[in-house]
Amino acid sequence: MTGYESLFAATDKPATRRSIAEDLEELGLAAGDTVEVHSSLSSLGYVVGGVVSVVDALIDVVTDQGNIVMPTQTANFKHPTRAPLPPVPDEWVQPIMDAMPAFDPATSPTQRMGAVVEYFRTLPGTFRSNHPLYSFGAWGKDAEEIVRSQPLEMSLGKGSPLEAIYERDGKVLLLGVGYVRCTTFHHAEYSVGATSFESPLVPVPVSRGNTQRAVQWRPVREICFIDDETITALGEAFEADNPIAIGKVGNADTRLLSQRRAVDYAIKWLERAYEEGRASNNC
Repeated sequence: MTGYESLFAATDKPATRRSIAEDLEELGLAAGDTVEVHSSLSSLGYVVGGVVSVVDALIDVVTDQGNIVMPTQTANFKHPTRAPLPPVPDEWVQPIMDAMPAFDPATSPTQRMGAVVEYFRTLPGTFRSNHPLYSFGAWGKDAEEIVRSQPLEMSLGKGSPLEAIYERDGKVLLLGVGYVRCTTFHHAEYSVGATSFESPLVPVPVSRGNTQRAVQWRPVREICFIDDETITALGEAFEADNPIAIGKVGNADTRLLSQRRAVDYAIKWLERAYEEGRASNNC
């Protein structure tokens, strides 16, 4: 089967901008909400207009009185020895470092974020933070403020777009994806006493002359993020202990939850999990 034939075979009826908006409203997303979106386009089944209809539906529901936020990360800018990049030969490391282009929030494509995010990044009115690895895009009434000051160090903690969502009592939409994609849980880690730290090299953009931009590799203090197994267990525990909305958007199994409730719960859960040896991280 071709890609389209597989979608047709897995789809009861085509999803449209209107039907997606209605499904989102049925879940509880509303005008004026601030929502952090994680998505999988293929999980929706066949969508008339593809990513355009998905993003338009989100805007239709939230309106310009709310805010849509998506991670626009760029793993390809990581140091060549860092996961999730595959191992490279030792003799490649320095040439890769020397040739790394400077991250540009206006033009640098996302990597491994999905088609919805990549389209959202290019949308007029979307603002993007300046972090070379863990940037976020935001659209809406507070968009520029939400992404204005993401710190280079401790990048998902204080001063990050995730804190801005927390302050606005925002929501998290898992559109056809599991808790392993729930970036907001990482925000909790900065408040967990057992969290460990590292200092990876990060390619910080610097000016060279009037027009050319280069990078300077700097050690940056960062937490050791919990691994996929731990974040999945955390998500399952959160869902068992808290009211969340679960339903279908198109063909996609979808969850809508309180970001603030998720962060507060994760802090307590992770403290216990580390004490009991049930949590592990990527260091």
